[in-house]
Amino acid sequence: MENKTFFSQNLRFFRKKAGMTQKEFASKIGFSDKAVNKWEKTGTIPGINTILDICTCLRISLNELLLFNTNDDFYLAIDGGGTKTEFVLFNETGEFFKRITLGASNPNVVGMEKVFDVIDEGIERLYIDKDNVRGVFAGIAGCGFEKNSVRVENHLKEILKNAVICVESDIMNVIGSVPHIKNCAAIICGTGSVAYAYENSVLTRVGGWGYLLELSGSGYDIGRDALIAAISQRDGIGEDTILTEAVEEKLGSSVWDSIDKIYSSKTEFIASFAPLVFEACEKGDRVSKGILQKNAKHMSDLVEKVMKNHDCSDTLLMSGGLLSKDSVYAKMIEANLGEDKHVIIPEIPQVFGACIRCLKQCGKDTQMIEKVFESEFKNRRDNNE
Repeated sequence: MENKTFFSQNLRFFRKKAGMTQKEFASKIGFSDKAVNKWEKTGTIPGINTILDICTCLRISLNELLLFNTNDDFYLAIDGGGTKTEFVLFNETGEFFKRITLGASNPNVVGMEKVFDVIDEGIERLYIDKDNVRGVFAGIAGCGFEKNSVRVENHLKEILKNAVICVESDIMNVIGSVPHIKNCAAIICGTGSVAYAYENSVLTRVGGWGYLLELSGSGYDIGRDALIAAISQRDGIGEDTILTEAVEEKLGSSVWDSIDKIYSSKTEFIASFAPLVFEACEKGDRVSKGILQKNAKHMSDLVEKVMKNHDCSDTLLMSGGLLSKDSVYAKMIEANLGEDKHVIIPEIPQVFGACIRCLKQCGKDTQMIEKVFESEFKNRRDNNE
């Protein structure tokens, strides 16, 4: 276990506990605030004399600065999708110890063995006594299917034997990130897409059956549509679009010469072309706008279906990489639904909801620490951490 692993988060925690900004703290120990920022972000450890000055300034021991308190109980939240997986280690008071991001963990996309590999790596990189982890909530795309969730849950139980463990769909992270929500519709649009009704704590899925069986709506679908638009133009059967040049620049060759590359690539590679559609749409490209409108219509149709058949209180939660607050795609979906719908786009990451659900499943009162979590994520976002 390396001291540098914990130096950054411990320094940040004790500095904030002392009520000092980075600039104020830096002034007291004779360094610049840039140096302090570097220590807290990268874990770079200064010389021994500086470390001792830090301990004196913050009135803490060397062990407190460099090591984890392994007597504490810890909780683990996991948010997994078709592109990335985020891990957060924290305690029941809302104090964050480590936050890391690894690759995709949707078993329907990468396979179950790869999911296990990502989970194993994430837990190892937390550098924590596994016996002290008391609870785990993993909201992972593809784990709305019971056979997947059971396999992931059993794998986690083999590693974290003293923890209360629950594995569900990543939509539960979204719902958990807005704790006051009772009944609602919820959608995620990232590499994949899915819609749910959340009614009296029961989930009902509409769509989200994977890239081979989906019609539209996801980053994969939008990226695929960009490739189709480009090759259609080159074949002389489609409209001219600035997408073609952008697509071929990203491919590094003509779309005709890239067919083998496209067919042999993974879903996240196809989805990586979706941002080109958004960029072209902003420049007024008609084809790109049509692609987004078609996919947005599909998602709004799913939402309408969910709300028609379930008590969703006319509330829609939207989350995922394509649905930021200012996203033109989110605005298209919302416009299709009409003004009578209450649309919520959580500003904090989905993994926040996994933290809350983790504590709730362990019987912890989360009312007070919900604001702590929210503040923590907002501060890290504002500081680009």
